[in-house]
Amino acid sequence: MQLAAKFARTHNLRLVKSTGHDFNGRSLGSGALSIWTNKLKRLEFYRDYNTTTYAGFAMKVAAGVISYELDEAADAHGFVVVGGEGKTGGYGGGYIAGGGHSPVSPMYSLAADQVLSIDVVTPDGSLIRSSEKKNSDLFWALRGGGGDTFGVVTSYVIKAHPSLPVISVASFSFGIDGSTVTYEAFWEAVRAYWEMMPTFNARGNYQCWFIWPAGPKKASFVMSPWFAPNMTVAEAAELTAPLFSKWTVLGIAVEPNWSEHSTLLSAWTASFPVEPVGSRGNNMASRLFPKENLSNPAKFKTYEALKSLSDQGRTLIGFGITAGPGPHPDNAVNSAWRDAAMFAISWVTWNADTRLHV
Repeated sequence: MQLAAKFARTHNLRLVKSTGHDFNGRSLGSGALSIWTNKLKRLEFYRDYNTTTYAGFAMKVAAGVISYELDEAADAHGFVVVGGEGKTGGYGGGYIAGGGHSPVSPMYSLAADQVLSIDVVTPDGSLIRSSEKKNSDLFWALRGGGGDTFGVVTSYVIKAHPSLPVISVASFSFGIDGSTVTYEAFWEAVRAYWEMMPTFNARGNYQCWFIWPAGPKKASFVMSPWFAPNMTVAEAAELTAPLFSKWTVLGIAVEPNWSEHSTLLSAWTASFPVEPVGSRGNNMASRLFPKENLSNPAKFKTYEALKSLSDQGRTLIGFGITAGPGPHPDNAVNSAWRDAAMFAISWVTWNADTRLHV
């Protein structure tokens, strides 16, 4: 890695690295030099790791460890770590550099907030360690300051948390059928959910939802999954009952299929299947929405804006999520995360063989 960084600098080459997951294609580049970190799989476990601000469980994670490998290893040692939703993405690289949200972020905060030290190859080819006490400026930047920017990370030391006793998950859906569920009722149901989202987030719940347009004034809503860490099925059902009651009044009958898991790994494996490799071009846009935009009716233009996107035929995917209760460390994570209640994404796609005529 050190030689590669020096070579790229000497010859003015673009340098890309990590495991190759990036919606915007930054893991690729014509004429670039690529450092493939996928073979760096070392994991170490610490039951008594101490810094000036932290004492507890920790793990050292090499740059090539993917999310599923990390969660499997943590589970085997009785730990829970803040890892990504996708199974095959590298834990290091752009995930932590971008902040790193997780199904357990409402409980433990973002992945970037878990980092205790970082080993990194800098652009001049030096291998250095950064922490709150050593090379602290680089340590600040690498935790949320953006991927493909400051150096090539070789390993992290991250916080680990005691295993959760129970996790409940559910999925459900409904759609506009023109009779029982009208266009107006559909969007009133979505609005009711978004207004209650901060309440669910505050209880540590994570929700991944989709709105799929299907023609003029046609759409379906899919929740997959609703993730309730540290809650039994009975507790999760009690928390969500007011929402489903509102939907019933609107003529929308939903019966969530709750299931209970004894480990985070089991719940995560059941909830997030391996995703296929992309086969089409796309251009994505995303936004973080603060709590007040969802809970204050005077500021709920958010609802109208997202509804308008769906009416235009744009798919929406969103997450009911927070960056945890805090206190949060001082790092480069986008400050909008600290008050966010929802993260929403939309995109346009095109076939790989589409030609642009100018």
